[in-house]
Amino acid sequence: MDNNKPIETNNIRKEIIKPKKSSKKSPKPTLKQKRYLRGLQNNILSKHPKPKCELMIAAGYSPKTANSPNIIEKQPTFQQLLTKYLPDDKLLMGHTEGLTATKTIINKNGDISLEPDYTNRHRYLETAYKLKGKIRGGEGDAPNLTQINITWGDGSK
Repeated sequence: MDNNKPIETNNIRKEIIKPKKSSKKSPKPTLKQKRYLRGLQNNILSKHPKPKCELMIAAGYSPKTANSPNIIEKQPTFQQLLTKYLPDDKLLMGHTEGLTATKTIINKNGDISLEPDYTNRHRYLETAYKLKGKIRGGEGDAPNLTQINITWGDGSK
């Protein structure tokens, strides 16, 4: 065998390795999550808003799950719903509209005037931002508290 002889590569089979496509599809939001989001949307502008736990039960969640809405709201599939139905550009539009929101006032003389009305817009935006995790303070947010008990001696007097 001569070491100076070039190696023939014609007989070597070259394969291009292609990554296999994952057979797993990305998880889709559940029907309960969709119902819950629809309930939240209706609840935002309601004159008598309901607690989130009631909305979750109405959407089909168990009472135990309904006591922790943040577990559902932080799931990636629920966040997908929020991104689809509550995109950041709509929140920005809400802020813009909120700066010029007005309500019609009719006084005793029958005169009509427009006055700023930020209450409903504020409620909508605050809830939307809480859902998207942009601000803290949602009903499901529990404070992170730690209790430390310190005892001295053997406890006798």
